[in-house]
Amino acid sequence: MLSLMKLEIQKIKFRWFPPSAFIIVLVIVGLSMPLYFSDAINELPEFGTYEQLFAMIGTFTRVAFVVYGGTLISRLVISEYKNKTISVLFMYPVSRKKLLSAKLLLVVLWTFSAIVVSTALITFIFLILDRQLGKIPEALTQSHLVEHAIQTVVHAAASACMCLISLFFGMRKKSVPVTIVSATIIAAIVNSNNGNFTLSSIVAVPLTLAAIGLGIAWLTISKVDQTDVV
Repeated sequence: MLSLMKLEIQKIKFRWFPPSAFIIVLVIVGLSMPLYFSDAINELPEFGTYEQLFAMIGTFTRVAFVVYGGTLISRLVISEYKNKTISVLFMYPVSRKKLLSAKLLLVVLWTFSAIVVSTALITFIFLILDRQLGKIPEALTQSHLVEHAIQTVVHAAASACMCLISLFFGMRKKSVPVTIVSATIIAAIVNSNNGNFTLSSIVAVPLTLAAIGLGIAWLTISKVDQTDVV
């Protein structure tokens, strides 16, 4: 499995992924800065505590990388079915299930890692900034950081599996745009803020969607031997 994943990394020129993730981090920081510096917005409750600031960071990051994960699925799986290049891979003396599993596992691991690292980096930037400006009135405690770390890992794992749902829609039409759009819609619905409430704040929701994503991946892998490349 690791050998197959290494081959996929070489094939898709994985060296460009970390720089692209860093660009996403910069974009998230850029979008968040006006909110942080706006006195009008800072009067709202979501910027009154570290807990709510961390929630904002997590929301932006998860949305960005769930879409990123959908993009990876479209590139590693859907586009190869669409262009029929995956038929060449299926000619190798390797199980189709292992080939597809390696692709999807790579997507999940990258998405999870990107969310965790990016959230940590963005959090660090805002903590340093707030230490100088003191926009948030409450004191930062170790319990804040521990809770934030736990939530980040749990939500990152859920989001990494959640993006697999887009595989279902993409495989139906063998469409790259459909895959990316479906990932975008899922991320937007789960993380949309309505009166300081998001569906992702109910842990059962992202975990359920993660289970659905894993189920879709399992069904796709289990049926890959019967799926024709058309």
